[in-house]
Amino acid sequence: VVYDLAGYVLHSRRNLIESCDECRKSLTTNEELPDNSSFPNRFVVLRDKGGLKKVTPNMFFVISLIETMLMKHFSEEGCYIRDSFEKGIEKASTFTIYSICCPSNRATLVPSFVYEYIVIRFRFQEKWKKNEDVSKKNSQRHQSRKLSKM
Repeated sequence: VVYDLAGYVLHSRRNLIESCDECRKSLTTNEELPDNSSFPNRFVVLRDKGGLKKVTPNMFFVISLIETMLMKHFSEEGCYIRDSFEKGIEKASTFTIYSICCPSNRATLVPSFVYEYIVIRFRFQEKWKKNEDVSKKNSQRHQSRKLSKM
């Protein structure tokens, strides 16, 4: 899923990438991987009908680094409070990422990709948390009904 989201981030920011060949080459790939490859790109190739973006290992590493940071953030107590998003952005801003984009565009593109990914993950996490809360309420309601019938 992280690999797919990394491809989506590139797709959503494609207008920023199109003007620079060096950036595009450091972010996306069209190369077919060997059958014995263990890189997540292999799963995209198996499902692809031509629309999924294949990201380079460096881009995947950057997004994986952000994902790891976000998973730790979401597991902390108080991660669903008002300023949680800002705290996530602050944590991400401490990372130094040199492996993607050309040096002239790195300062603008990398923060844009990181921000886009964090926004997407917070939306997914919000939906998951909401569904979990609704499920708990329904379970409690169901338990209460059972007890009231006794």
